[in-house]
Amino acid sequence: LNQITRNDYNFISRDQSTNQLWVGTTSGLLKYDSLSDDFLNFEQSNIFSDFDSTNMMHFFENDEFILIATTQGIFQLDPQKGIVQHFSTKNNTLPNDHIIFIHQDKKDKTFWLGTRFNGLIHWNKKTGETEVFTKEDGLIDNLIYAVYEDEEGYLWLPSNFGLMQFHKKTHDI
Repeated sequence: LNQITRNDYNFISRDQSTNQLWVGTTSGLLKYDSLSDDFLNFEQSNIFSDFDSTNMMHFFENDEFILIATTQGIFQLDPQKGIVQHFSTKNNTLPNDHIIFIHQDKKDKTFWLGTRFNGLIHWNKKTGETEVFTKEDGLIDNLIYAVYEDEEGYLWLPSNFGLMQFHKKTHDI
């Protein structure tokens, strides 16, 4: 296996459906090619040209789909077909484009998104509804690096100014 010579990668993930190895970089997505034993630029962005050179932040996968958080919103990836959907401010499907982290709620299967400038976003992918929580709502920072859920209904949100505990139902911090 050749080393990844670039030092600008944000994640390395293997998808469950195809066992494909993916590397998200600050300037696009790479996929491992076993024939050449190398990482190649992903070239199936289809009509979503914004994807080709965007900063890849996080790789999320469940039994239904793969989502990639980027500085241009969220892209849905089908390992066979390529990029099949884009959620962003450009098409009014998200209130912010700089998404750092994607977490799926354990109970209702909606999503909690950590962002660079817009705090925490609660997003229902099926209905398109969003709710935004920022410093104005009590967060200590609008930069949320990740979202972790515990068994008691709290989300844990790391930021530049510390770790926040956020209750999903009451929105208490």
